[in-house]
Amino acid sequence: MRLIEVGAVASAANVADGQHGCARLGEDRASHADARSGAPDIRILFVALSNDLGSERIIGGMTRCGVQCAVMSPPDYFCASTASARRHFPLPHHRGVSLGAVFVRHRLEDAICEWQPRSILPLDDSAAWLLRGLAVDPRVSPALRKLLVLIST
Repeated sequence: MRLIEVGAVASAANVADGQHGCARLGEDRASHADARSGAPDIRILFVALSNDLGSERIIGGMTRCGVQCAVMSPPDYFCASTASARRHFPLPHHRGVSLGAVFVRHRLEDAICEWQPRSILPLDDSAAWLLRGLAVDPRVSPALRKLLVLIST
């Protein structure tokens, strides 16, 4: 059920800025506001290990669709500078993806305790590979593994 709900929001966020997809989702949500007022907020933590221009647009699109977003990346990344993210969990500056990946597992464990996201999603290919690896790592806590299983299947 979580996969369908997050997938529906994600597909709406893939619509380019200014087009009707998110606006229509917002109208639908507004027309059913009373029915959904008791529903818990959707929180997604995005992880970035490479500084891809445009990654901040994904966060902005998801925020416009009603999702609370947080980012885990080095502080100078494009995605870290977006005002759409409610929280930023900084990673140390690194010169290569493998150096930045060393700190991610511990930061993720801290982030799920502090912010309690419903899902953790990658913003780039390097983060996707890392999160897939963490999903099967025996050192990862059960709480973190439960959040990562969505992207590993």
